[in-house]
Amino acid sequence: MKKVCVITTISKTVESFAVDYYSYMTEEDQYDVTVVSDFDDSFYDRIPQNLKFHPIGMERGLSFSGFKTIIEMYRFFKKEKFDLVQYSTPNASLYASIAAFLAGIKVRLYCQWGLYYVTQRGIPRFFFKTMERLICALSTNVQPDSYGNLEISFNEGFYNESKGEVIWNGSASGIDLDRFDIDKKEEWRQKRRKELNLTEDNFLIGFVGRITRDKGIYELLDMLSEILPKYPNVHCMIAGDMEDEEIKDDPEYNWSFDHPQITYPGRISDIEEYYSAFDVFVLPSYREGFGTVIIEAEAMAVPVVVTNIPGPTEAMKPNETGLVVERENAEQLTEAIEKMITNPDMAQEMGAKGREYIETSFDSKILFDKILANRNRLIANSQKG
Repeated sequence: MKKVCVITTISKTVESFAVDYYSYMTEEDQYDVTVVSDFDDSFYDRIPQNLKFHPIGMERGLSFSGFKTIIEMYRFFKKEKFDLVQYSTPNASLYASIAAFLAGIKVRLYCQWGLYYVTQRGIPRFFFKTMERLICALSTNVQPDSYGNLEISFNEGFYNESKGEVIWNGSASGIDLDRFDIDKKEEWRQKRRKELNLTEDNFLIGFVGRITRDKGIYELLDMLSEILPKYPNVHCMIAGDMEDEEIKDDPEYNWSFDHPQITYPGRISDIEEYYSAFDVFVLPSYREGFGTVIIEAEAMAVPVVVTNIPGPTEAMKPNETGLVVERENAEQLTEAIEKMITNPDMAQEMGAKGREYIETSFDSKILFDKILANRNRLIANSQKG
């Protein structure tokens, strides 16, 4: 059996983007897979039985404790002798790429799910860009989940075409079309809108993601401050973990937390049912690796409004499955949402085309087969060497 180690800083990331396809890869008894992330006792209960979990202390934000993490990873890699080590997220990727290089792991795969430095300025930008360059240099292979980020990396000289590639059409995990069952949309829509005290006369704007500056939360709230007084029938659900507590303390924005037309439900597990209740999905993000939430919304035939950045514009078809606005532009975002509100036939047609696009381009069953073939090839090539 081929031995693989999958590393992210926190378990939530690997659950979202890697657990399903590595579980799939173990089904034919070809792979022995170990997941490494920060300590999370509840993850033992959530992780599939065919995967192993080995916690190693990692913190968000760089600190001197990172040296201890690197040493612990190095010892673990030397002991287990993995055929392939895969890592993503900034901290985990830095620690794992150094430890795997020192341990002599032949396939060191960096899943480049986003470029953190692009939203930074000054010294932080230089620091994180240098870190990105180091991770790429220590990796034998780099796989961004969008062609836009691949092109940026080529232009920045992080790696060349022989080292970097995107699997199929991009996306870290694709869409499980059985879970996002379009035949259940109306049932789910009625159920969740009733729960939210909404009728079909209400127009529901949806956002799913981390509630933080980089996700465009300030532009989203600026847009809502213009739209909601003008359209009393419009509501908005902002679903996700609050990661920027400063927003709650900002007098310009804390109005939203008690607003009768805005709901903050936190993180939601049955998110496919809530997508069904949305009339438009919006992601005004500053940076993305790909933007999985976009294809999730499209899978439930919901039109999307996204920013013109690498990743999101490849997760949809501009002017066919949704609209594109410039980053950090609340005025354009407001215009796009208002266009959706006032043109329901256009919005419905975009939603239908979005579902068609997902079925042909992001079916997870097809993507998982392509990932499996890729991992087989990487390991086989390393063994030849």
